[in-house]
Amino acid sequence: MTSKKKSKFNNIDSSLNDAEPIEISIPVFNELIQDENNSSRERIEERIDIQSEEDRSVLMNDEDSPDNSEKEMSITTASNEVSSIPSATTTNEVSSDENPNTKSKSNEKTNTNPDSFSYKTFVMIKHCQNQLELDEFFENKYAFTRVTHSHNAPCTLEHCKNHIPHKMRYIKKVCNCKKDSCKFQIKILKCEFQDEFFIYKKSTHKGKLSQNKRTRGISKAIKQFIINIIKHDSEISPKTILRRILSDSNLINKPQLKQVQNVVFRYRNKSTFNSIQAVQDLIKKNQFYDNIDENRPFFFNVDKDKNGEILIGNGSDERHLHICLTSLELLKNLDSNLSGSYHIDGTYKLIRNRFPLLVFGRTDMDGKFHLIALCITSHEKECDFLRFYNGLKNLAEDLGIEFDPGYIVQDACDASYNAAKQLFPDVEILMCYFHVVLNCKKQKHLIPQDLQGYVLKKCLRRLHMTTSKDHLMKYYNKFIEFCSENCPDFARYLFKSWLSKNSKYTKWKVYNSPPGYATTNSPIESFNASIKRDFTYRKKLSVFGFILKSFEIIKYYSVTDKHFENTPIPSIRAKNLAKSVSKWENFSQISKYIYEYKGYYSLNSKNFDCDCKYYLKWGYCSHQLALRNLFNEKEFVNKSKKGRPKNSEKWCVRE
Repeated sequence: MTSKKKSKFNNIDSSLNDAEPIEISIPVFNELIQDENNSSRERIEERIDIQSEEDRSVLMNDEDSPDNSEKEMSITTASNEVSSIPSATTTNEVSSDENPNTKSKSNEKTNTNPDSFSYKTFVMIKHCQNQLELDEFFENKYAFTRVTHSHNAPCTLEHCKNHIPHKMRYIKKVCNCKKDSCKFQIKILKCEFQDEFFIYKKSTHKGKLSQNKRTRGISKAIKQFIINIIKHDSEISPKTILRRILSDSNLINKPQLKQVQNVVFRYRNKSTFNSIQAVQDLIKKNQFYDNIDENRPFFFNVDKDKNGEILIGNGSDERHLHICLTSLELLKNLDSNLSGSYHIDGTYKLIRNRFPLLVFGRTDMDGKFHLIALCITSHEKECDFLRFYNGLKNLAEDLGIEFDPGYIVQDACDASYNAAKQLFPDVEILMCYFHVVLNCKKQKHLIPQDLQGYVLKKCLRRLHMTTSKDHLMKYYNKFIEFCSENCPDFARYLFKSWLSKNSKYTKWKVYNSPPGYATTNSPIESFNASIKRDFTYRKKLSVFGFILKSFEIIKYYSVTDKHFENTPIPSIRAKNLAKSVSKWENFSQISKYIYEYKGYYSLNSKNFDCDCKYYLKWGYCSHQLALRNLFNEKEFVNKSKKGRPKNSEKWCVRE
């Protein structure tokens, strides 16, 4: 070993002795070499630029085509020429000739940077519009690759039109072949302002690993079977999908539930069904037009830009989301000439993004709820309610419907209160009575435990069923006398929150609205419960999925909506009570005895209006029905049958 080394050094020394001496300092020598390197690099880069422009102009889908191999070979040879240019050496570099492996490793460390990317060494092979297309492309052609780098970097995409400094997603994938057996690489770039993916490759796959080999996971046929089911029903559960797979005898290698869940989860997250673009396309196809079917749902209150493109917010604090739906059949209930209260309320736990759903409807004189419109919104601020009411108002003007609400029933929401008062100054905002009771129950710690039932049920019920302000003050004074000794703190809370003039929500008594008008939000609360029970099955849906479900809701109630009643319909209990009272024998007994009554009610014999609390609450009462039965001459009388009754007593039977 020593002799070989000495001979090598002797040859080097002899060659140096034979060479002519050149008096150049080391820094000057480095400058000369650097100039030579720069000039050669410029020549090579010109060749690469011409070649790379030709490569970018063609979308390469087949990596084994001869044209691709020639282009890649020209690029790799050019890069090798750049790396082959000698650099400045010193006396210490002579020892590196002894071991050429160390020299090649050092050059690889200095020249290869995993985070560096150059369009001159990589060729674009695919442009994918979304994540699903990207996954399908790699599944079919490059399933033998794995991810080695994935991070954010400054955007350098030539296709990016956004000039503001921003980030792009940088993903590097390499071949699964054995180490140093294949130099195939793939770079995936995605701008943060776009959903598109640009795929570049370097070199060709020359390893021994088969591209179609799958070592784990479910088969491609089963995965496609799952995707087809999700496309048909986007909200189907993984368990239901697994049952269909197990019942299909044509599928082999049945997967486990966890594998099905992973496929469903990934497909739903990466699909474009829940994207803003998908919702915009859906709105564009379902707008109002002339001669539209009365039962067909359509969108209203839609924003557009100067070019007529639909604008939708993403639900952030800066860009609120508003998606409003209705139908012509439901808009018939919007007419203010009909009798009844309007209702507005928000319901939750319907959308995965935690967006509330605003429900706007109306109750008729029979207490039945009639839907008018739905609105998916991201916030419940005053501007959101203003936008919703403005949309309904403009739509009513376009269709020639009179919309000037007189009474709106809601809960204690300042945003909806201020919006309604701003657009409709003469409207009366009625506070839902059950929400008053619910808020009072939250303060039950101010009441002794043995008196909570009496105060929260009987006392509040008396205040709610008052027929006038004098009637209210009568019961309120009794309530204050009782509470001053037992629960003074609760009395102060009740007065400050629900009875004071400074409070917005004091109109929760029956005399604050016409007889028969709804004073609670129970009808709309029941409607909200029916959405979760009959349509969503208590599952949270995506925004796109719930819009499709809203189509079903609107179409169902457009077809099955019952007639709007302008007069109250008495209940069976009230009719039976009226029959027992409306006998002339009861009136004839009054003249024989002296009765002391706690109070009396006066009725009008023409329209049978009563001033009792039950008439103000329901629009009918037993007194009214009894007098109607007595003075009713529009119906024929039913005569009794001849003979004794079938169920007569023994003393009635003549022996």
